[in-house]
Amino acid sequence: MTDDESVIVQAIGKYLPQAVHVSCWNHAINAMKVWLKKHGATAAEMPAYTGYVRDLLNQPCRADYNETLNIYKINWSKSFFDYYMEKIHPKVCEMFHNFTLYYYVLIVIYHIGY
Repeated sequence: MTDDESVIVQAIGKYLPQAVHVSCWNHAINAMKVWLKKHGATAAEMPAYTGYVRDLLNQPCRADYNETLNIYKINWSKSFFDYYMEKIHPKVCEMFHNFTLYYYVLIVIYHIGY
């Protein structure tokens, strides 16, 4: 698990090619908050967007994630939707969503025999 620092991510890929890289949710949410402030989000919008994203990150499966995203995006500004789809959504499906972690934990448990 990293803070998504590009040099670290590249090193993991180069020297530990079998490793699964997972990005830290807190770093992603903090980066999102910085983006929101730079783009004029109000004090009321900050916790709303943060809540939406935290809830998306906690969906139990990909289908629930997609369904919830379709509901939430209706309430989002176009600029936030574009940001989310470019910066967060791809990583959710690939790296740092809990259904990915569940998958790898289950494989490890299966292989070590717990």
